[in-house]
Amino acid sequence: MANKLSFLILFLLFLTSCGATHNSMMNADSNMRKVKLDMTKQEVVAIMGETYLSVSSEKTPEGFKEVLGYRTAVQTDGIYMLSFIDNKLAEWHIEWPERPIYQPYPSSSGE
Repeated sequence: MANKLSFLILFLLFLTSCGATHNSMMNADSNMRKVKLDMTKQEVVAIMGETYLSVSSEKTPEGFKEVLGYRTAVQTDGIYMLSFIDNKLAEWHIEWPERPIYQPYPSSSGE
Protein backbone atom coordinates (compact mmCIF):
# COMPACT_ATOMS: atom_id res chain seq x y z
CA MET A 1 0.00 0.00 0.00
CA ALA A 2 2.83 2.40 0.87
CA ASN A 3 4.48 1.68 -2.51
CA LYS A 4 1.26 2.51 -4.36
CA LEU A 5 0.86 5.75 -2.42
CA SER A 6 4.49 6.72 -3.07
CA PHE A 7 4.07 5.97 -6.78
CA LEU A 8 0.87 8.01 -6.93
CA ILE A 9 2.53 11.01 -5.25
CA LEU A 10 5.55 10.85 -7.59
CA PHE A 11 3.28 10.50 -10.62
CA LEU A 12 1.21 13.54 -9.59
CA LEU A 13 4.38 15.58 -9.02
CA PHE A 14 5.59 14.59 -12.49
CA LEU A 15 2.31 15.65 -14.08
CA THR A 16 2.23 19.01 -12.33
CA SER A 17 5.84 19.75 -13.28
CA CYS A 18 5.07 19.04 -16.95
CA GLY A 19 2.10 21.40 -16.77
CA ALA A 20 4.22 24.14 -15.21
CA THR A 21 6.81 23.81 -17.97
CA HIS A 22 4.13 23.97 -20.68
CA ASN A 23 2.52 27.01 -19.04
CA SER A 24 5.85 28.83 -18.83
CA MET A 25 6.46 28.16 -22.55
CA MET A 26 2.95 29.39 -23.45
CA ASN A 27 3.50 32.46 -21.29
CA ALA A 28 6.89 33.11 -22.91
CA ASP A 29 5.25 33.56 -26.31
CA SER A 30 2.61 36.00 -25.05
CA ASN A 31 4.92 37.74 -22.58
CA MET A 32 7.53 38.56 -25.23
CA ARG A 33 5.06 41.16 -26.55
CA LYS A 34 5.45 43.03 -23.25
CA VAL A 35 9.26 43.05 -23.30
CA LYS A 36 10.95 46.23 -24.56
CA LEU A 37 14.56 47.06 -25.31
CA ASP A 38 16.41 48.88 -22.52
CA MET A 39 14.42 47.08 -19.80
CA THR A 40 16.55 45.85 -16.91
CA LYS A 41 17.13 42.15 -16.39
CA GLN A 42 14.93 42.32 -13.28
CA GLU A 43 12.06 43.89 -15.27
CA VAL A 44 12.33 41.23 -17.98
CA VAL A 45 12.46 38.35 -15.48
CA ALA A 46 9.43 39.82 -13.69
CA ILE A 47 7.53 39.60 -17.00
CA MET A 48 8.97 36.37 -18.42
CA GLY A 49 9.45 34.35 -15.23
CA GLU A 50 12.28 32.64 -13.39
CA THR A 51 12.41 29.57 -15.68
CA TYR A 52 15.18 30.77 -17.99
CA LEU A 53 18.38 29.22 -19.25
CA SER A 54 21.63 31.02 -18.50
CA VAL A 55 23.09 30.78 -22.00
CA SER A 56 26.26 32.86 -21.63
CA SER A 57 27.98 35.72 -19.86
CA GLU A 58 31.13 37.61 -20.78
CA LYS A 59 32.97 40.91 -20.52
CA THR A 60 32.93 42.82 -23.80
CA PRO A 61 34.20 46.27 -24.83
CA GLU A 62 30.55 47.45 -24.58
CA GLY A 63 30.23 46.14 -21.00
CA PHE A 64 29.14 42.98 -19.18
CA LYS A 65 27.04 40.84 -21.55
CA GLU A 66 24.62 38.17 -20.32
CA VAL A 67 22.31 36.05 -22.48
CA LEU A 68 19.15 34.39 -21.12
CA GLY A 69 17.02 31.86 -22.97
CA TYR A 70 13.31 31.11 -22.70
CA ARG A 71 11.75 28.14 -24.49
CA THR A 72 8.96 28.87 -26.95
CA ALA A 73 5.59 27.13 -27.20
CA VAL A 74 5.14 27.83 -30.91
CA GLN A 75 7.79 25.23 -31.68
CA THR A 76 8.89 23.54 -28.49
CA ASP A 77 12.48 23.46 -29.68
CA GLY A 78 12.81 27.22 -30.26
CA ILE A 79 14.41 29.52 -27.71
CA TYR A 80 14.00 33.26 -27.22
CA MET A 81 17.54 34.61 -26.73
CA LEU A 82 17.67 37.84 -24.72
CA SER A 83 21.01 39.71 -24.61
CA PHE A 84 21.68 42.15 -21.80
CA ILE A 85 24.58 44.60 -21.70
CA ASP A 86 25.24 46.10 -18.28
CA ASN A 87 21.86 44.78 -17.07
CA LYS A 88 19.85 46.42 -19.91
CA LEU A 89 18.12 44.46 -22.69
CA ALA A 90 20.08 45.29 -25.85
CA GLU A 91 18.75 42.67 -28.26
CA TRP A 92 16.51 39.61 -28.53
CA HIS A 93 15.73 37.01 -31.18
CA ILE A 94 14.48 33.44 -31.58
CA GLU A 95 16.87 30.60 -32.36
CA TRP A 96 15.64 27.45 -34.02
CA PRO A 97 17.77 24.31 -34.11
CA GLU A 98 18.82 23.06 -37.50
CA ARG A 99 16.41 20.57 -38.96
CA PRO A 100 17.04 18.07 -41.70
CA ILE A 101 15.83 19.19 -45.11
CA TYR A 102 12.95 17.11 -46.43
CA GLN A 103 13.96 15.09 -49.46
CA PRO A 104 11.26 13.07 -51.18
CA TYR A 105 11.91 9.46 -52.09
CA PRO A 106 12.91 8.87 -55.72
CA SER A 107 10.04 7.97 -57.95
CA SER A 108 9.69 4.23 -58.52
CA SER A 109 8.20 4.76 -61.98
CA GLY A 110 11.61 5.63 -63.43
CA GLU A 111 10.81 9.27 -64.10
